[in-house]
Amino acid sequence: MHADIVILTPGHSLLNSYVDSLLQTAQVFAAKGIKWTWVNDYASHVGDAREITLAGTRDNVISNTIPFGGQMTYDKLMWIDSDIAWKPEDVLRLYESDKDIISGAYLFANGTVAAYPEKLGKPHTFEEVLEMKEPTKVSGVGFGFVAIKPGIFELMSRPWFQQVEATHTLDGMEYTFPVIGEDLSWCYRAQDLGFDIWLDPEVKVTHHKNMKLTWEGIRP
Repeated sequence: MHADIVILTPGHSLLNSYVDSLLQTAQVFAAKGIKWTWVNDYASHVGDAREITLAGTRDNVISNTIPFGGQMTYDKLMWIDSDIAWKPEDVLRLYESDKDIISGAYLFANGTVAAYPEKLGKPHTFEEVLEMKEPTKVSGVGFGFVAIKPGIFELMSRPWFQQVEATHTLDGMEYTFPVIGEDLSWCYRAQDLGFDIWLDPEVKVTHHKNMKLTWEGIRP
């Protein structure tokens, strides 16, 4: 089986705005002749949920580093969290990008964006992203709305989503930190393999947490 784009969404529930976005996107895919599929699985730990969603099985076969166990090929993986809402053109823009790894921009409640210009540094702010006019290279992104080309997961040892350590030098002293987030840990591993990570500021999607975080302000 081959899919032009695979949409991966870990978790056990979907917001209605996510479902609405997915249905609208499916209609656009059909009109454009884009072959796509949707995969989903759940585990109590988000890293495990991502692992088994991509693996296509709950069996922990760590020697098989090919997504979906080699039962499906793809042109682009698109991770979209179940609390994200978007427009079909947002997915199309990332799908058509030639970047190794490229994320749309979505907000946290404190006004920052799930994209980090420096390893172990602070995330970009709302204002910084609004000033950007073109894709910008970053050190890491969240996995809420990110597109990844083939060949990256295939080169990684499993588990794909694992805790890694990062070093930071301050005042001549080198410190080692565990990188807790499964998404940032993955980004650092991808960079170590030579792949670049980008943020596309033209792709601004809505993030539903305890509140609806839109780029026009918080909505009920």
